[in-house]
Amino acid sequence: MINKLATFIAITGLLIVAPITKANDRPEHAITITKINDQVYVLKPVRGMGSNVGVVVAEDGLLLIDAMNIQPGVDKFLAKTLKKISDKPVKFVINTHSHRDHTGANKYFSDKGATIISQENIKFAKFDGPNPLLYPNQWLVNKKLTMTFGSEPIIAHAAISHTYNDLIVYLPKSNLVFMGDNMGTNWGPNNSEQSPIVLNKILGNLKQDAKVVPGHGYITTKKHLNQYSANTTKWFSVINQFNKKQLTPTQITKEPEFIQLVEFFTGNIDRAFGEDLKHTKRRIERTIDQFPHKTYDTKNYKNYLGKHSLTNGEVIEIIARDNFLYARIDGDFIAELSPTSATRFDFLGWENNEHIRFVLNNDNTVNHVKLHKPEPKE
Repeated sequence: MINKLATFIAITGLLIVAPITKANDRPEHAITITKINDQVYVLKPVRGMGSNVGVVVAEDGLLLIDAMNIQPGVDKFLAKTLKKISDKPVKFVINTHSHRDHTGANKYFSDKGATIISQENIKFAKFDGPNPLLYPNQWLVNKKLTMTFGSEPIIAHAAISHTYNDLIVYLPKSNLVFMGDNMGTNWGPNNSEQSPIVLNKILGNLKQDAKVVPGHGYITTKKHLNQYSANTTKWFSVINQFNKKQLTPTQITKEPEFIQLVEFFTGNIDRAFGEDLKHTKRRIERTIDQFPHKTYDTKNYKNYLGKHSLTNGEVIEIIARDNFLYARIDGDFIAELSPTSATRFDFLGWENNEHIRFVLNNDNTVNHVKLHKPEPKE
């Protein structure tokens, strides 16, 4: 209905595609295996093969947290690497979000009987290309999933931060959390303005000696995550400050305060984020696109929450998460809302004045909702 691929993909609209290592060129040790304990492992692939992968071993099978890249041959290479840990079949794959560098082997394992676990907003994400996001055997998580696999309790928390469909996966027995791309130890923030809220919630529930697995990069600590959260907040503040001074993205990249942030986020290990000026400028531009900051309280709009009829017969749902408002049409899109009046809400970050308007009854309950979008240009 509305062609907004950037909004489907992520709040920031940013998807990183690294240089790809072809299947035949992959060295035997292209994936590093780190043993956490007898039941839990972390796989770290070389650059270009996608996400870090968590592996939980039970008597009857394996549970994966993320599934590397969509590129040809990665799925089979991942399956081959898993044999070094166990010959047992993959029973579950939990995706920390919908991006192709985390969902690449989904179909491979789903076809072999695995259940895919995703955040419910996956229903509103769309991609061009060969990887589906919905599968015959799939669980959709609304706010929280608690399960036990083997002897390992697993808690998956739904979040809206890097994308609209994040899952933060916590293994309390192993004292380990999988952040997805809400954190990377080799590049800077790839999140929305909501991300500090999400990061601080995670920090509040972690033990002091917890291990932290980012979507990409090396395993780290709660102390590092705490600094990452603080610097993510600073990232938005610094860019907003320079933007108000009318500095261009290129000028911002040369500011010492910004350079210091980049140095922290790269960890002096993978310099691509800081040295690729075009890429860094894009991140700054995406951050600027989110301004002005949220200035409303969702409690003032509680009558608007829930499902409402559109004038074309479709149903739009208004939800509140972490004191932000969102609109979603099943199977079509999800977007963050920015109130501009008592009854009008713009789609934040959309370019063509798309918005919805509430038509109220005399008692201020919602009668129906009008969706406004410009007609396509010839």
